[in-house]
Amino acid sequence: MQSSEVNVCAESQPLLGLRGVQDDASCTDSDKIACVTPPAILKGVKEDKSPVVHRLQKRQMSLGDTRQKVPAPVSRSISGKYLRTDKTIVDTTTHIESVKVAASKFGGSINWKARRTQPAQETGHLVLELDKLKNKISECKRQAEAVEAAKLSVFNELERTRKLIEELKHVLERQQAEEVDAKEDLEFFKFILEEMEGVASDDSAVVNEKLKIIRERHEALVSRLMLVKDESRKVQEDYDSLLIERDISIRKAQEAFTVSKEAERQVEDLTVELKQLKGVLDLAQTSCHDAEERKKGASMVQDEDCFTWEKDLRQAEEELNQFHKKLSSFEELKSNLDTSSSLLLNLKNELASCVEANQIEEARKQEKSMQEDDILLRNELEERRRSIAEMRDELCALKVTAAALKSEMDKGKAVLATMQQKEAMASITVSSLKLEIKLSQQELEAVQAKEKECRDRMVEFPKILQDDAKEADKAKFVAAKAQEELRKTKEEVEQAKAALSTTEFRLQAVLREIEAAKESERLTLNALTASEDAKVAVNIQQHGSTQMITLDLDKYTSLIDKSHRAEELMHERTAAAIAQLEVAKESELRTLSKLNEIMKALEERKQTLLATREQADRAIEGKLAMEQELRRWREENGKWRKACEARKSGARPSIAAEIVLVGRSGDAKCTNKEDSCASVHPLSDVSGRSSPNDLALLAKTKKAKKLPFFPQIIMFLGRRRLKAVK
Repeated sequence: MQSSEVNVCAESQPLLGLRGVQDDASCTDSDKIACVTPPAILKGVKEDKSPVVHRLQKRQMSLGDTRQKVPAPVSRSISGKYLRTDKTIVDTTTHIESVKVAASKFGGSINWKARRTQPAQETGHLVLELDKLKNKISECKRQAEAVEAAKLSVFNELERTRKLIEELKHVLERQQAEEVDAKEDLEFFKFILEEMEGVASDDSAVVNEKLKIIRERHEALVSRLMLVKDESRKVQEDYDSLLIERDISIRKAQEAFTVSKEAERQVEDLTVELKQLKGVLDLAQTSCHDAEERKKGASMVQDEDCFTWEKDLRQAEEELNQFHKKLSSFEELKSNLDTSSSLLLNLKNELASCVEANQIEEARKQEKSMQEDDILLRNELEERRRSIAEMRDELCALKVTAAALKSEMDKGKAVLATMQQKEAMASITVSSLKLEIKLSQQELEAVQAKEKECRDRMVEFPKILQDDAKEADKAKFVAAKAQEELRKTKEEVEQAKAALSTTEFRLQAVLREIEAAKESERLTLNALTASEDAKVAVNIQQHGSTQMITLDLDKYTSLIDKSHRAEELMHERTAAAIAQLEVAKESELRTLSKLNEIMKALEERKQTLLATREQADRAIEGKLAMEQELRRWREENGKWRKACEARKSGARPSIAAEIVLVGRSGDAKCTNKEDSCASVHPLSDVSGRSSPNDLALLAKTKKAKKLPFFPQIIMFLGRRRLKAVK
């Protein structure tokens, strides 16, 4: 090669800054790097020229002429462009300030805000779940209190029914005693009739009148006795119905007691679950804090690794540029050697011609100087061969490191395959969760249909109460199932989190392998720097001696091929490391998206649970409203009974006084009619004002008001006995 300029293509980046370049070596900012021979070598060549060479300047090719062809070195201005200066290039680019800039520079995209807010969102969801559980516990306590109140009301009603039954027993005993007295009075009347028939016929008209009166009264008494028997029979029927009602109320009280016990058990279970959830929340918070710290540490380590990787890449590129420059200098030296050899041949021919003309001594001196130059050139060639052997050894070491890196890459691929299998398992679990959510939705729809049927059946109170109780139990069972499903989903989420942690650990292992690869690269770079130092020492030795060297074309081509292979290996390693990082980032994003989907499914399940619990609460409220209406109805019936009893107690003395007056005056029929009219009108008014449900009670009160006539008749008969005795 006769030119002193060799252009080597740099495949890494178009803009590179060189550091630590010796003397006045320069580098342009284009895709090609132009390497120039340093001026110190040129000065040495000019000083070592002999006077014979000065005579033949037209035939020679000065190394200084090649310097003019090379462009001036480049430097950067403030605006970021390269400017040409006389010496080295100074790289004034700004350093990477943050990890986000580095990630965006190398093509990475990470949602930093979502990573920061994820633990906060998880803790917020857990706090909301705790609040909901507290609200449920308070609602269960209220339900238990309502059940206890219902139980107390049922016990009070039982006591009232017992009191009524005892009163009815006393009334029956009184009626039985009155029946016995009536039988005795009938026997007495028969005896009186027989005596009246046995009386003389003198007072036949008076006797007949008295007999008629006695017969009429006897018939009235018989009719009264029949009425009393009918009323006693009806009272017995009422007594039987009251016994049946008592049994029903006892059953209801037992059911309410069992419901209250179940509610207490549910409250206890919910308190235990609350405690467990509190413990889980504490563990989750601690795990979230630990995960945040780990993520922060991992992000810091990743940032540091990226920064170190960038530095290493820059250093490797700079070293490659220096290597290319030195190769170009070798080529230039080879071209210079070729030119110098041609010049030597010319000089020998000229010397042969000059020796014949000039003196023999000058020829000998020139030959000695030429021999010395040849010896120096041979020494330099031997040193170059040694450096080439060292480069071969270094290339062998680089091949060994490349094989180690390939094995590490195979291991990383196996780890990635396992990661993909685990991601497939996570997708299967997500599909199962979706199926469970669909089943829970179907159950909710069934519950809603049942609630609609319950609303349609609100007319029949007792049946609806029983149906509502059953449906409430079913809703509670469904809620318990939903809680179990929630617990299962939480366990699955924890498993997914554990899988995430394992993936993170595997990512850390891959990063460690990448760091080991980096260390091997550093070792290779150190070996390259050592070889370059040896080359620099050879160059320094050349400055003191001649600058001409000869290399074989095969050796030169082998060196260039080895350098290209080393560059390709470096680029392949960097590309593989970047690809591994991208795959790891994609797997992380997939796992995060799956976790978000699982959390959404959990929230939907919670909403369905809340809807079912609200429906169950509505059913319980309807049941309580029905029970309250029944209590009001019973209280109104009790009030009517008390009012009737008060009217009975107020009517007895007035009726007795009227009967006494009738016995004295003889106008009993009119008074009886007036009493019957007076007793009928208020009841008719009350029946007109009352509801149809209270008509049976009013009829009972009418029949009970007729009872005081019987003791009045007994009093009348007792008075007649006294008169007869007198």
